[in-house]
Amino acid sequence: MSKGKKFGLGVLIGAAAGVVAGILAAPKSGKETRKDLKNKAGEVKVTAERKLKDAHKDLSKLSDDAKSAATKLKGKAKDEVSDLGKKADELKDKVKVAITSIKSGDDDSDDATIDQILKDIDAVKSKIVKKLKDLKG
Repeated sequence: MSKGKKFGLGVLIGAAAGVVAGILAAPKSGKETRKDLKNKAGEVKVTAERKLKDAHKDLSKLSDDAKSAATKLKGKAKDEVSDLGKKADELKDKVKVAITSIKSGDDDSDDATIDQILKDIDAVKSKIVKKLKDLKG
């Protein structure tokens, strides 16, 4: 994960923690506090869904690029690029499942799973970009 994304994720998590702490410390009734928490949870879900959709879009492009490059290659390089394209496709499927889980309100796709998917995406993206640069250079 790039430093900018790590920082952005850290800011997002810190902001969410601050909001929750502020809500819990605020002098509101239980009903109002629950409503505020529900609203904030909805906002966090929307943010997670948006991040996953962006990641899916990036993976689609990189997967297509890898597949296109693989058709022009031979031997070991072709196999390596093709394998990276397959890994990207597998991650795209995981992202779809996570997005569906978020939309349905299913809690099976928790923050740890989403964070791991995002880490896996960054790793595959880096490998694809590096491999394609190595092949061009």
